[in-house]
Amino acid sequence: MLSPIRTVLQHFPLRFFLSILVMALISVFMFIRIKQKYGDGLISKSEGIVGWLLINYIMVLLFFTLIGRHSWDYYRYNFDPGYSYRQVFLVGDMDLAAQLLSNIAVFIPIGIMASFLSRRFSFVKTILCGFLISLIIEFLQLVLKLGCCEIDDLISNLIGTLLGCIAMGIFRLVCLLRKHI
Repeated sequence: MLSPIRTVLQHFPLRFFLSILVMALISVFMFIRIKQKYGDGLISKSEGIVGWLLINYIMVLLFFTLIGRHSWDYYRYNFDPGYSYRQVFLVGDMDLAAQLLSNIAVFIPIGIMASFLSRRFSFVKTILCGFLISLIIEFLQLVLKLGCCEIDDLISNLIGTLLGCIAMGIFRLVCLLRKHI
């Protein structure tokens, strides 16, 4: 009879466990670091919480977009901007539409949290943050031969970041208007 640990290891590669361990260590380290900055008065409590959530969200996003992917023997990429969108609108590829919508959806929280963290509402900083995170993911997918590196993923992720940024802007505006009423 196999031990429970051996059974789990047979079903999940070691890289999953190592990834989760590294993510947990980074999360704890960032929690301690943020708590120090809060104690020194450099950030507010809400900024600390949102910053910690953003870091953890990015780690989970990296985990699912890199670690959980099938490794290929060759490079997979599509550098034709708008190809996926044309396939959806001209051919009616609904699987691709779902993929594009999910790429947009997973970056909305990044737009919200990055907007929240900027002391002054900085649209450019928020979009740049989303772009850099997306670029890193796509670059790592290409170099590590995991998944497919696509320009349309960058575009979809930017749309998601933009929607999150707009949502945070509307939220701030509503809060500001409620204070004046």
